[in-house]
Amino acid sequence: MRHIPLKGLCRTLTQRTLARPPSVWGKLPAYGDYVHHNVSLSAQEAWHEWVQSYWHRRPVSRSAVAARGGTGADGWMHVTQAPARPDLSNVPVAFVLPPGHLPHMGDVFVQGVMVPSEDKVGRACPLIIYQTVHRLWMQRTWASPWGPDPHAPVRQDRSQGRHLLYWWARLAAHARQHPGLFPALVTAVEQVWLLHEPGWRNLFGGQARPASSAALEALVQQFGTSAGQDAAVALRGVSHLPWADWPERTLRVTEPLAAFWMQDAEGGYVQASDKLLQLWGLRA
Repeated sequence: MRHIPLKGLCRTLTQRTLARPPSVWGKLPAYGDYVHHNVSLSAQEAWHEWVQSYWHRRPVSRSAVAARGGTGADGWMHVTQAPARPDLSNVPVAFVLPPGHLPHMGDVFVQGVMVPSEDKVGRACPLIIYQTVHRLWMQRTWASPWGPDPHAPVRQDRSQGRHLLYWWARLAAHARQHPGLFPALVTAVEQVWLLHEPGWRNLFGGQARPASSAALEALVQQFGTSAGQDAAVALRGVSHLPWADWPERTLRVTEPLAAFWMQDAEGGYVQASDKLLQLWGLRA
């Protein structure tokens, strides 16, 4: 009788019915062109169109303006220093896009994180870490992120927001300044996913279980040791997203809304909107 590798079969089934492994696309300063991992040609085209339509309309970082000797937001060169406000231009953005919001992705959700970046000659493009997820797994992971009991007490500290996208955001925050090559980032992203991916119990209705925070912190720390500081360190957010109907507003079948948000380095939510550009106070 032929031996069937059950672990491999289980992973194949979960990828087809629950969630696909992560993909990475965008630019990094060490490379002269786009980097990509596990991204089809049609998906690359979809992201390129999306970046041209939305991402390039966001504000540039203050440091970039200062480096070019630019003026203030009102068009004047200021002698006195303006009141300090949090600079959100380099903070990673997490997102959940309902089916149909990104062309060529099929009838699935697209969730992930993006962070400003550029190639070696300074052409701007975000670095995007994402995956496609079926509705069933989205409902299990977002509706009850801390375990199978929906009536369990809600944690009020900022670490409540340490879900999969939070950990990918920490990697993305370091990736632009990391001296290592692209494979180091891909390895770290996949290791984070391995601690979250569904198993055979989830194929039969089991709820998502929290991953080991200690293991995840070790992964991020190991990856970020040689990189610069996370731009979210200086921020302080709150313990929950601002929507009373989250996650139903994004998971519903009729007229679902996209979700974009930023988090501080501990997991607190700093900004959130159903339109990307509104995170920086711009019109969509």
